[in-house]
Amino acid sequence: MNKNQTMMIVSSNYKEQKTIRLIPTSVDCPYVECIFIPDAKSLVVLNKHSKEEFHMLPRLNADGEPEMKAGKAGKESANPFKQQRMNLSLNFEYYVEKVEEIKTFIDYHAFNYDKSWESRIDELTTVEEVVDVDEKTVEPVAK
Repeated sequence: MNKNQTMMIVSSNYKEQKTIRLIPTSVDCPYVECIFIPDAKSLVVLNKHSKEEFHMLPRLNADGEPEMKAGKAGKESANPFKQQRMNLSLNFEYYVEKVEEIKTFIDYHAFNYDKSWESRIDELTTVEEVVDVDEKTVEPVAK
């Protein structure tokens, strides 16, 4: 299998958490970027190809701020802003969730992938176990 190594793996942050990203190093790269999401334990891959989709977005006033819905002051709504339907061009997204598939994907696309990056991925994908400690079993140490 010929590798398409047109990306570079780099250390990064995502929502104040340490993570990794793959960034394109060539115009031949089929992806915009890839980022590992620590909370989801998955690699998000953004393709260069896009699709047109309709989405509901807040309607903006002349100052660029969302317009509030007209109505009774006491009436609670799920969304207090006026909305408008807009056609957006969005990149295709793919999610790689299995650790071995993440490693294979990165090995195939990143020219600088090595054992140190592999151990970094292992750290990021390790699920932390929560240990429930019964307070009654903890005894103070005599000094």
